[in-house]
Amino acid sequence: MGMPALHSADNQMPRSHKRGTRLYRLFDKPEHAKAMMQGSLRFGTLALYRDFEEQEVRGDCKEGTNIYAPAGGPKIDKNNSGKFSTLEGFRMESNVKAGEIMALCLSKSLDDGMKRAFSAVACVEILDVPKFCRRVEAVLQGATLGGKPGCERIGFAVQYYNPEHPPGAAYAVPEMIATSKMLSYRWQDEFRMLYSRTDALKFQNVSMKLVKGEPEKVVDTSQHHEILEVGSLGDIALLPDFRVE
Repeated sequence: MGMPALHSADNQMPRSHKRGTRLYRLFDKPEHAKAMMQGSLRFGTLALYRDFEEQEVRGDCKEGTNIYAPAGGPKIDKNNSGKFSTLEGFRMESNVKAGEIMALCLSKSLDDGMKRAFSAVACVEILDVPKFCRRVEAVLQGATLGGKPGCERIGFAVQYYNPEHPPGAAYAVPEMIATSKMLSYRWQDEFRMLYSRTDALKFQNVSMKLVKGEPEKVVDTSQHHEILEVGSLGDIALLPDFRVE
């Protein structure tokens, strides 16, 4: 992660001030916090966060990617013979359509280290998370949400994983990939809201490949924002007194 000044080297969650099921959205400009309180929610594509120049805080170069990189390399059976060979130096990647999935990132906890990491000067505190999610879903007519058929929802707690461990079902489920990050980001204690205007969240709508080394970075034109107007959040959120000690 590269945050040794804020958190211990073993990547354990920092001591946080948790208050039930509340959510926190940090801002480096107070006017952006006020805009959210008025109901303007700024979603960005996963591609935007993947290519964000401020890596390891707001950005994550592996955003929208699930990685399986066991020690020594993954084992494969090329000819379905039951005999496996190790691909030394390779890793398996499963990628979603990062330019077609919109995300809004919040945290389930808050502490001074997090405030400093995000250069935050203001915060919106969501007091009623279920009502907040329903309010966002209500303005997303025609959009696709994640979750099992009949149980779709917009909000997911981010899961943190070790790339040396097998991914299980996550490699084929877009919203699981879009709401998973490596253990080094666990300090962010993130809650993420997702939707798509395409079929990017459809089961198995992923691309899988074997990768060795780091591919050359390509400029991505799918980095964009979309603002949802959900109405004033004054009844379910507040602007708390904000200090960094």
